[in-house]
Amino acid sequence: MDDPSLEIQPALSLDELRFKARYIRDIVAPVLASAPGEELAPYRLENLRDIFAAIESTPVTIHSLEHSRIDKAMFEICSTNTGWPEEFVVRAQKQLNQWAAVLGDITDLNPPLWSAGGRMHGIEKVQRAQRPRNPGKAERILGLGDYGGQSTWEWSVNLARTKDPRSFGHNGFEVGDWWIHPICASRDGIIGNTGRITASEQGVYAITLTKDNATDIGEDKVLCKWNSGDHEGDAMDARKLLRNVLSREPVRVLRTSTLGSKLAPIAGVRYDGLYDVVRHGLERDDEKLSLYFQLVRYSGQPDMSEALKRPMAEERDDSAFYHRIGGGVVVDDDPTI
Repeated sequence: MDDPSLEIQPALSLDELRFKARYIRDIVAPVLASAPGEELAPYRLENLRDIFAAIESTPVTIHSLEHSRIDKAMFEICSTNTGWPEEFVVRAQKQLNQWAAVLGDITDLNPPLWSAGGRMHGIEKVQRAQRPRNPGKAERILGLGDYGGQSTWEWSVNLARTKDPRSFGHNGFEVGDWWIHPICASRDGIIGNTGRITASEQGVYAITLTKDNATDIGEDKVLCKWNSGDHEGDAMDARKLLRNVLSREPVRVLRTSTLGSKLAPIAGVRYDGLYDVVRHGLERDDEKLSLYFQLVRYSGQPDMSEALKRPMAEERDDSAFYHRIGGGVVVDDDPTI
């Protein structure tokens, strides 16, 4: 995110408040953290003074704080050992006190994950009964053949996709796009419903990298491996990468926080761009034969340094809240622990 010219209105809209919060948390705060004790550049100081003047003239509600995260920006400025200039610490604390006087306790507002526009909108976990594989005579007589007392939690998506994940190329997505969970990425259509590979007989469209299937070898290369003896699931779909070798169609690559790489996001799932399948083969690894593919990132895309800026502060807020409530288990359509 660049450091833009910030033209301030007498009162800020919800989107403008959100933009100012991002400026404080994602641009200025990292600068202070990277150079402790150094003064901010004069143009940043002027931007911040304009921002505070606009915030101080903007009435807010609980709803606007939850959606904009401007309250979290103020709390971060007031935190100890963050290096913020005293003038902004004083103004941030004064603003928090004024909001609290009108709205009550605002120290732990939760992000609206499940509302329209929220990161979990249209998604819930539902409890589904499992049919026993071999119900006995007694179970059938007692009417337990359909359930057997067993149930599992499964993801349910209640929104129709606007994009087909079985499409080559970026498919309307941008490098750095981020989601709390793969099911959210599936809802939006960058990946399919099942497994870590989205494929058809035409080839592979997208791969979600985890520690189980991939190793980064530099910023622009990744090595993917699957057990060559597996003939179902991801290992079966991985063989379809051979079609990409022949067609030269690119593969969308997403990284998860479980990848165990310096390129992995610290939370959630992030889209890192298009990759070319350049090598493939078999190698023996831990007494088993593995099928491997080497992927190289296409040039001409936004640099990985841009992708690594995600998740942003508000995205980290949402991920932390999502995990704090137990991953979004839903009972009777209400999120609960």
